[in-house]
Amino acid sequence: MKSEEIKWELINETKKIGKYNCYKAKYKEIIAWYAPEIPLQFGPVGFGGLPGLIIHLEYGGFVDFSVKSLDLNLKKDIVIKNLRKEN
Repeated sequence: MKSEEIKWELINETKKIGKYNCYKAKYKEIIAWYAPEIPLQFGPVGFGGLPGLIIHLEYGGFVDFSVKSLDLNLKKDIVIKNLRKEN
C-alpha cells in the first residue's frame, strides 16, 4: 500500500514522545503518532502521508515501530531520494 492511498483519521489526542509533541492518527488497526514540528510526511515500513514525521507506529496491537534517535540539521535543505530495491 502506498502512503497516498492511506486515508488517515486524525484524532484529537496528543502525547509527548521524547521532546516532540505528537498527535494521534488512525487507519484501520494502525495507530500512528506524528510530530508536526518535523514537516516530513514519512514513517516506518512505508507508512506516511501525515502532516509530520511518524515517530511511533503501532500495528494491530502486536508490532511497534519507534524512532530510536533523531538528529536534524534544519540549516540544510533536506533531500530524500526515492529508494529502489536492487536484486
